[in-house]
Amino acid sequence: SGSVSETFYSSLVPASLAVDLQAHLAWVVGQLGQDLGVRSRQIPDIYLAGNDSLLKQVALATGTTIGFEDGFYRSSGIRPGIYMCTDFYATGVRSILTHEYTHLVVQEAAQGKRLPAWVAEGIARDTELRLGLRGARPDATLLRVFNDSDIAKDAAISGSLPELTALESQSNWNAQTDPALIRIQYATAYMAVRYLAET
Repeated sequence: SGSVSETFYSSLVPASLAVDLQAHLAWVVGQLGQDLGVRSRQIPDIYLAGNDSLLKQVALATGTTIGFEDGFYRSSGIRPGIYMCTDFYATGVRSILTHEYTHLVVQEAAQGKRLPAWVAEGIARDTELRLGLRGARPDATLLRVFNDSDIAKDAAISGSLPELTALESQSNWNAQTDPALIRIQYATAYMAVRYLAET
């Protein structure tokens, strides 16, 4: 039990990580409330899986199909909450939690309207990176910012940068299996949202 939500975790997940992530979620809720004036109606429960195989089992049990995702959220149905894999470095785990909570907030703010995938994913990526730069290890996040910028730049130079209209379908986004194209999708969405925010 935490001050803002409940956390459930599998084997291979240290109890200390569950406690740390509860504190991180509370911080993210405050930051998004302060930065954007938004927060979810209810702070979601957190479900932590020790590895990818366990996350896929949990997803299946809740009726959710996942592919490359390291985390997902359920806003309704069986056990709503944020589900995530934790076999990453601490900065990466906090980024996943930030990203998934942002999806929840954006979905609620959209009030039932379907957003293009590049908008939803770009906002979530921008938020995870922006808040990561304020976190405990900003240099680790700065490396990811530069990496996304380089991926988008290289794709633009080589002519392989996707049109935003090709990144509108969330089901097509989630169906992508090529790791290089997945990275380009996220980098493109992030740079587009960052551009919109900065201009």
